[in-house]
Amino acid sequence: MTDDPKRLRDMLVEDTGSDGTADALIGPIQALKQWPNPTTSNAEIQALLTRLSVEGLATSGNQRRNLRWMWLILQGQLWIIRKELWAASALVILIGTFVTLVAYQPDTDAFAPLVILAPIMAAVGVGLLYDAEYEIQFEIEDATPTGILRILLARLMLIFSFNLIMTLGGSVILAIARAEISLGPLILAWFLPMTFLSSVAFLMSVVLRSTAFSIAVSLLMWSLHVFLTQATPDHTLVYALSLPGLRDESTRPFLLIAAVLALLTTFLFLEKSDRELRTTA
Repeated sequence: MTDDPKRLRDMLVEDTGSDGTADALIGPIQALKQWPNPTTSNAEIQALLTRLSVEGLATSGNQRRNLRWMWLILQGQLWIIRKELWAASALVILIGTFVTLVAYQPDTDAFAPLVILAPIMAAVGVGLLYDAEYEIQFEIEDATPTGILRILLARLMLIFSFNLIMTLGGSVILAIARAEISLGPLILAWFLPMTFLSSVAFLMSVVLRSTAFSIAVSLLMWSLHVFLTQATPDHTLVYALSLPGLRDESTRPFLLIAAVLALLTTFLFLEKSDRELRTTA
């Protein structure tokens, strides 16, 4: 800042637009310029470092509280998700396990019934997480600090984990009961399709807000793959419609990457929607 009083006054007049205000501020500003620079003792520095350390520990405590808050969200959403959805998923996976146990022949190229049913049940369950019935709940939950992103993430974790655990349990039972069924290949046969179809259904149900459409697309993709693959298609178009990448070992990494990208796109869309809702609230 300039030491010339006239220059200082001209600057104040320019900033404040008033001669009287400029004259009133010149005295205090010149007095502040004469104020000595503050000195800091070693004791004060140590006290500041101690306070920063305590605040760092408090941040770690906040992280633990955030984990506990997420656990409470999961518990709350556990009761909101329809009981019929849990029951239907469990029943279908149990039926798939039983039919595979009794009738499946591993020496054929046919899909095991469990492999057919598990991915589509997970996709249907995930697709139902964002339907019209939940819109009213979201309007209420928008008034809380939680946000749509965390709520839907909790529901996705619950539904997908439930189907994953049920199908994994059925696979273990099959591998134990029938020595000709290998556990690793059986898990890979349903896990990646389940992950991919669930992520696609979740993306479409959130972005398009159409549960029926997201479930229909997931059903169509998986049905085309199952039936056209069994038909051993020779025509290029039919082969393409069979979506061979859903089971081909060479495309499994790309299938996983596609699932991750679909989930990231969904979360970015949800975060943007949540931010817009809270801005307009």
